[in-house]
Amino acid sequence: MKYIFLILFLAVTAKGFAQKTEIPIPPNCRYLYGNIFIDEIEIANINWLEFLHGLKKDSTLEAYAKNIPDTTVHTKEFVISNSTEIPYIENYLRYPGFRFHPVGGITYEQAVNFSKWRSSIVTKKIYREMVKNERKNSSLPDSIWYFNFRLPTEEEWEYAASGGSDLDSLPYGVDDLYEELVIKRAKFNYCSTDSSMTFKEFKKLHKLYKDRTMAPRFVAIVPPKKGFPEIYYSGIIEEYIPDRTDWIYEFSENGFGLYNMIGNVSEMVEEKGISKGGNYLLPISDCKIRDRQYYEEPHSWVGFRNICEVYKIPNPYK
Repeated sequence: MKYIFLILFLAVTAKGFAQKTEIPIPPNCRYLYGNIFIDEIEIANINWLEFLHGLKKDSTLEAYAKNIPDTTVHTKEFVISNSTEIPYIENYLRYPGFRFHPVGGITYEQAVNFSKWRSSIVTKKIYREMVKNERKNSSLPDSIWYFNFRLPTEEEWEYAASGGSDLDSLPYGVDDLYEELVIKRAKFNYCSTDSSMTFKEFKKLHKLYKDRTMAPRFVAIVPPKKGFPEIYYSGIIEEYIPDRTDWIYEFSENGFGLYNMIGNVSEMVEEKGISKGGNYLLPISDCKIRDRQYYEEPHSWVGFRNICEVYKIPNPYK
């Protein structure tokens, strides 16, 4: 878990600096303007698990317990078609198949706590990497880059979701919407006794689609870059289940390189009780960028992504 998180969430991007600036790019982020960056993806279960691991290791059990999501929201709000689905939906946070799906069942306060923790962890890690790369005899810098992760304001979120487009003419921030991909969820276990395809055919499909979540979509900004078969299966069709979250990198990014600004889960903004972007339970007509989704408690359909402000502070490690 530790090494996975460092690779996915803390590793500095290869470019190292934002275009048109000398400000280092925060991990996992895209440049918006000035010293402002935003996550290219929604905060995922794997990120939250690392947060909990950090609290359990370095904080108190009370802090750990206060930041555990309410996983029961998934059994209340997902469509349950059979009893075998209940165990892994109840364990949505920890079930391996959902590691890269957006975290849900969290409160506003928990999202704020995560953002503060992330600010500290990222700032410290990047500082240590910088010092390690400096010459051994060089003195410590008087100031360091601080990565202040927080929830976006509604204005910041809408600008990011627009991808630079005019929302009066493009209310979803894109030229075209692609609705209702006809893809059936299917079991992916090859069975020689009742499979309708050969093992060779199965392996070929597995290689092509193994990193995709084969589930129906209520909306996608554009069709996937690679075509999907209408039915992808090993010979045993599993029941069609439409109401689920998606992989955080599903479908193409918007004009700013951001994924799932429309759909998947609604995203919290700085003002408590307001989320944006629509979600998997809503029709596309209710998912315009300027639309709001209100919440008062944790839901499976409410998540978030961080804004990051990058600026210099006096070196606290000197």
